[in-house]
Amino acid sequence: MILTRKLLVVVATIEKMKRRSRPRTGIRVPSRDAMNIFLESDKADANLLQVVVVDSDAIDAPITLDTVRAWVSPRLESLPALRRRLHSVPGDVANPYWVDDEGFSLDQHITLTPVIEPGWAPLGRRLADLLTRRMDLAESTWELHIFTNVTGVDGFPERACVIALKVHHAMMDGVGLAHTARTLFGADTGKSSRGNTTEVAIAGGFAELVRFPRTIGKFVTELIRLRRHTFPAGPNATALPATRFNRPVDPDPVLQLIPFDLHRIQRMKAVVPGATVNDVMLTVVSIALTRYLSELGEPTSRLATTIPMDLRSAAGTDAANQVSTVTVDLHADIRDPLARLSAVHASADAAKAWARNLAASDHPRPMEIAPPAALKLVRIVSGLVPHTSSTVGSNTVISNVPMGDPDLEFLGARAVAAFSPMPIGDGVGLIHHVCSLGPVVMLSVSAERSMMDDSERYADLLTAAFTEMESATQEAGRSGRSLAS
Repeated sequence: MILTRKLLVVVATIEKMKRRSRPRTGIRVPSRDAMNIFLESDKADANLLQVVVVDSDAIDAPITLDTVRAWVSPRLESLPALRRRLHSVPGDVANPYWVDDEGFSLDQHITLTPVIEPGWAPLGRRLADLLTRRMDLAESTWELHIFTNVTGVDGFPERACVIALKVHHAMMDGVGLAHTARTLFGADTGKSSRGNTTEVAIAGGFAELVRFPRTIGKFVTELIRLRRHTFPAGPNATALPATRFNRPVDPDPVLQLIPFDLHRIQRMKAVVPGATVNDVMLTVVSIALTRYLSELGEPTSRLATTIPMDLRSAAGTDAANQVSTVTVDLHADIRDPLARLSAVHASADAAKAWARNLAASDHPRPMEIAPPAALKLVRIVSGLVPHTSSTVGSNTVISNVPMGDPDLEFLGARAVAAFSPMPIGDGVGLIHHVCSLGPVVMLSVSAERSMMDDSERYADLLTAAFTEMESATQEAGRSGRSLAS
């Protein structure tokens, strides 16, 4: 028995050495994606989660590792990125490569966990743990976690199975993750066009070292151009009072999840011409956040949010991450819900137009060619920022990635909801994510526990803000009130 165990250890070690040996070809990771590798730290996690919920009672077969492996395996044919691992260049003198994992095994990617306790809290703790637990990208760039016997969660089936797909941000952005999830769960079969897919010969360490001075030179030249370049001011580029959520984090995130009905949101947005589902959700967060901070005695006259914006049509990059960010005024000083919605819509439209124009313009982009040495320096400098300033450029983050039609399935059971909690970081202790699947909209909230030790209260305020918005739009409909500009 002891000899058998030793043999197994030796075999496992040999297999690991094979996987870590230098491959001949790979896909060079663009600097825009490599940022998520070299900027990751204990205070800045680069994990992404896409969570799908199904009704356990609609699954005929027992949920075991064998049945899950059999379900996942054929779907990987359309997801080649999930069969790759990271191969680093010695000394990080150049960007790493994505390489085929010759020792690929689903066993190291899939876990099955029964949830014994009822309610959201036990599931929320497990998902928060996934967000903060780092992955060894040389071994695995993704994980699939299946949580069974989930009960007592608002918006879920009575007995739910929750599947969490975890990927590293260097592999894809939120839109890429949504596409990957739709492919994995059976609706889309086409390969994503996002990201570099060109395989090249992997250069030796000496060749990379010889190229290193030239790479640094090009980066410094682009930095000089950037310093001399004049950018148009953003429409919401003003200093704002910092709140408790703009301080350093541990991080120790607490998660909340609030379900909403898409059809009700669509009726609400119709009152303001041109308004979107996201504009409504921005306004709901604006109302709830204003009240939450007011209850704690913090200033709320001016609040703004960062929103990620998909720029794949204008970015001109081969990176998998094709998202930029803009700041949107939440107009916390406007008391009337519909007037606030109208103002938020106008601010969001202006910010998005500015970002599109900037992305399409010819301006210096040093971070598109930044070498690992520069990215590591950015990480070190970022870690020295105390985040104690009385003013900030944004107070929170609100992201929105729709998952589309409810035609996803797991082990034959139709998906009933999807959501995507996000990791927090220094200066960003409160993050929201809006995810829709069919008629169900899920609002995920991630907050630093020490900054929000009563997250249930904030969830209640979000629900109340939604109800207030709906009542205001219904009253406007009855009175014939128009908010057309």
